[in-house]
Amino acid sequence: AGSGGSVSLELSPPPGLLALLGALPRDGEGARVRAALRERVLARAEPAEARFALLLADHALMRELGTPLLLDEREDPELRALLGVALGRAQLEELRALASGRALPVAEPGAEVPREWLLETLRLARHPIPTRRALAALALRHLPHDADEAALAAGAAALRALGLEPRLRELLDAPAELRLGRGPAARWLATAGAPEDGPRLARALVEAGWYGVNQAGPPRSALDRLLEVRDSDHVADQAESELAPLLRIGFGPEGARRIEAQAYVLLARRHLAAGREPMAASAAAFAAELDPLSLDAQRLLRELDRG
Repeated sequence: AGSGGSVSLELSPPPGLLALLGALPRDGEGARVRAALRERVLARAEPAEARFALLLADHALMRELGTPLLLDEREDPELRALLGVALGRAQLEELRALASGRALPVAEPGAEVPREWLLETLRLARHPIPTRRALAALALRHLPHDADEAALAAGAAALRALGLEPRLRELLDAPAELRLGRGPAARWLATAGAPEDGPRLARALVEAGWYGVNQAGPPRSALDRLLEVRDSDHVADQAESELAPLLRIGFGPEGARRIEAQAYVLLARRHLAAGREPMAASAAAFAAELDPLSLDAQRLLRELDRG
């Protein structure tokens, strides 16, 4: 039997492994292979992700071994945190009863698990599947989208006390196609106010949802924004990111405008690369309006004037 392979961020085992297990007969050679797989799942020398992939692919093994492995504090902490995502979704109340007051490395469902369990996940694990979910759950718990300014400020203070900003930077600096948790991580980091995060957050602003400054009522849903602009190359001028209120908490009004200006320069560069010079000029001009001292915006405007 193979070692198991890797698991996607959406908790999908390798397709080849699923096909292999699905083709096994229930007795004879199939039974021997399944026994070997069971031994491999229990072998602590095996990589955690490979063991987890086998459990995900074989429901019988997951039913038999998943919960005992999660509860066993002698086990590989990465495996326990991976199991916490899969099992928390299906049997959270059972895990609460079995925990006996202990904090378990369980990050799903993020809105329901105890805060201490999310922190235990981050203490034990580095794998992106559980850690991205735990960070996202903490960010959305303390910085919900519908919170007022006072609630956001209180949530920001609670998150700063955790000192997890390096983990957030690591998440946002990963390849952008690994989208899980990026939005909540940007919300959290925006409130931290560290100058080094300005360029990082400008990139996150380009990824995040935007809405008109003069729009009446609350921001539109993410789906509405997606249908309207499709991607950030088409964000209109005089628009504000949904991260802007959080940036004002972390960086103050002036600092927030500087970071928004950096984002508009990035947008202008995208327009220019796509041959949309009028849109590039408009976005660059708005960047200069947001931050009159932005050298990047002034440089881009001169470049456009020469063109």
